[in-house]
Amino acid sequence: MEERLFFEHDGTRLFTVLHAAHGPAADVGVAFCHPFAEERQLADRVFVHFARRLAEAGFPVLRFDGRGYGESDGELEDSTLDVRVAETLAVARLLERLGVRSVVLLGLRLGATVAALAAERHPGIGGAILWSPIVSGRTYARELLRYKLAGQLALQEAAATRDELVAALRSDGRIEFDGGYLTLRMFEEISGIDLARQVGRPGQRVLVSTARHRNDDYRPYDAVVGAYRAAGSTADLVVAETREYWDVRSMFDGIFPEELYGATLAWMRAGWPARS
Repeated sequence: MEERLFFEHDGTRLFTVLHAAHGPAADVGVAFCHPFAEERQLADRVFVHFARRLAEAGFPVLRFDGRGYGESDGELEDSTLDVRVAETLAVARLLERLGVRSVVLLGLRLGATVAALAAERHPGIGGAILWSPIVSGRTYARELLRYKLAGQLALQEAAATRDELVAALRSDGRIEFDGGYLTLRMFEEISGIDLARQVGRPGQRVLVSTARHRNDDYRPYDAVVGAYRAAGSTADLVVAETREYWDVRSMFDGIFPEELYGATLAWMRAGWPARS
């Protein structure tokens, strides 16, 4: 059963979908943290399919739209990194009120980083599933600017340079981005991410994953896994045999990361078996 509902956080109504567990349920619920900007829409089917798989396996799931996304109220330009973390914690508390003893946060890309940062702040969060997390914010910020420049070229607009885009951010406080805005505050918060230095709460179970890279270089993810282990958490890295599943081509080709689904579900079952 899937139930659509709104709840209020910090004066803003946020839209959620509850995927109720089928049959015997585990003691843990899963809250999904969507990625940034257009990637949220492009990855939506991947999220929906996996939420239903988890529910069928006995794990209740809450998917939600952050402020300014989907059917949630608010403006996208007001959705800072701190706001995303606070919303995620509010959703975790909502899951707790629905009767689970512990919460696992699952996120993709920037949503995975949000999940990791939120899990640091709440002892009721027992684990995190980080699908291709943003580890270096500076690298991701440059990626966003390249994406903006490529979009201008595709539309045959007069393309600015990266330095000019940064100057526009600093002078105007925002630039148009994916039908909304990338604000200076969000850009600066993203640029400050150094995930391997920002995680360290002990006692968590963490799964870090990535699609296989051509160069087989997974050092950023290894660093995150190492940081969790050094803090006394259990952390694993899974390299899934799949191509990126959060871009336009993958959405229209109907790409679903089946190997990642299987590995993530097996990891969940090992840590939180269903109650008899």
